[in-house]
Amino acid sequence: MDADDFDKLNDTEKEHFFQCPECGEFVDKRELRDVIFHETDHKPKPHIPRIKTAVVRCFFCACAQGIVRV
Repeated sequence: MDADDFDKLNDTEKEHFFQCPECGEFVDKRELRDVIFHETDHKPKPHIPRIKTAVVRCFFCACAQGIVRV
């Protein structure tokens, strides 16, 4: 994600990103594979699986109750 895309996010979503000091790309901290890529040597790590998740919301008030694999 570049700076223009980052600027379009709302403040809550922006909290999930950090800017890589080496390449300047904005990295989603919720994606372990991407964090490790940017925090180490900028080489792909195919042995780290990408796990899809979803937020479970309360039926009554829609507050977030947890994160589950999908």
